[in-house]
Amino acid sequence: MVLWRLLIADFQKVKHTAFLWVHLIAPIVGSGLFLAYISGRVSQPLNTYSNFLEAIGVILPLAISILCGIVATQEEKAGKFQVLLGSAALKEMSYISKLLFLVIGNIISVGLAIFTFLMGMRYILNIPNIPYLVFFQGAGWLIASSVILYMIYLWVSFTFGLGASSLCGGLGLLVSALMITGLGDGIWKYIPWAWGVRFADSVGVLRLGNFNSNIKSAVHSDFQQGQILFMIITVIVFIVSLLWFRKWEGKKFYE
Repeated sequence: MVLWRLLIADFQKVKHTAFLWVHLIAPIVGSGLFLAYISGRVSQPLNTYSNFLEAIGVILPLAISILCGIVATQEEKAGKFQVLLGSAALKEMSYISKLLFLVIGNIISVGLAIFTFLMGMRYILNIPNIPYLVFFQGAGWLIASSVILYMIYLWVSFTFGLGASSLCGGLGLLVSALMITGLGDGIWKYIPWAWGVRFADSVGVLRLGNFNSNIKSAVHSDFQQGQILFMIITVIVFIVSLLWFRKWEGKKFYE
């Protein structure tokens, strides 16, 4: 009940801001632009899937960093973070609520983008045999992989501010883009900014790719190793972020 109350409070704080509209309008506009891009082009299902999911995965670090920075700035203006820190008897609940609220927004945004794109392919471009399930599986990995990015950027935003968070988000975007290329082979499993695009690509190769068994076996093995590291590192970062928030008093690093 405490968590539910905190989530309702977080919603009330952004109800009359651009925060909600960004989560609703940006996915629809982005999907529409991508539909216009592929209109009239002959492309294999794997290429269409990979290009669209990779585009979302690359832009997510920057979008998450900006949204975390906006939320942190809003809390700072509301009494130097004291409203956030005093919202619950257990301080960690306020952090969990903020993190969960942002992740729910991400689920809605990514889900809306996928849904709009799939409906556009089906009813506007009249593309047959669309692998709906594969698209949503890839989207699920994009969402799950972004949880750790929210934790990282919330810490940066609360500690250093919106400017630093946006800068880190830009660097994250660059890293995500590079990890799609051969530079990411072998090391992507250790880099959270690479997880989204790499997991989504692996799903596409395994479900839609017309490759021999050796290639699929190698991709599957890499995918499994990445899953293990993804779970371990995410849990560690979550625990560390809770310990940090428990001791944090609402001060910036220079204070």
